[in-house]
Amino acid sequence: MAGSIDMDPDLLAEIQAQLTAIGGDFNTLAEDFVAKMEALSEAYGGDEVGGLILGIHQEVLTAFQQCIQDAGADIDVVGTMLGEVGTITRELDDEVAGIFNELLGELGA
Repeated sequence: MAGSIDMDPDLLAEIQAQLTAIGGDFNTLAEDFVAKMEALSEAYGGDEVGGLILGIHQEVLTAFQQCIQDAGADIDVVGTMLGEVGTITRELDDEVAGIFNELLGELGA
C-alpha cells in the first residue's frame, strides 16, 4: 500500500531560508573557534617538544577546519535542494490545476 506525501512549497522555502541562516551562523562559529585554537599555538613554546605538539595541533586544526567547512557547505546544499523541491512542487501543482481547469472549461463547468 502506497502512502501519501503532503508537500508545502511555502514551508520548504521557509526551511531553505532557515538552513541558509544556520549555515552562515555555523560557519561564523567555526571560524571563531578556529581563530581561538590558532591563538593557543603560542602556548606550546619554542623548544623541540613544543614544536612537535604545535605540528600536531596544526594538522588536527586543519583537518577540523576542513570538516567544518564541508559540513557548512552540506547545510547550504540541503537548503538549496529543499528550495528546489518546493519550486518544482509549486510548478507541478500549478500545471495540474491548469489541466483540471481546462477540463472543467471543456465540460462547461
